[in-house]
Amino acid sequence: MSSRTLRNSRKPSGDAKRSRPLTEPAGDWAEPDWSILDDRRGDLPEFPIDVSTPPWQVLLRRASKGAGVLVDHVACRCLALRPA
Repeated sequence: MSSRTLRNSRKPSGDAKRSRPLTEPAGDWAEPDWSILDDRRGDLPEFPIDVSTPPWQVLLRRASKGAGVLVDHVACRCLALRPA
């Protein structure tokens, strides 16, 4: 089939010609909860990164840079995942 044939076979139906834009909203929308867009991370005390071993210091620094957060936030999560 040629592209010309395909174009001709895709003619809109009669219903498509009669469609009109909506003049009133589809429903009553509440005000959105803008707090979900808040990018604050919370205040943590400064994590003493120098108590970690050198490989962990590198990991914490790289992970915090990649996530766009402070080392404190990454260290807090790593400590939370550590088995008791």
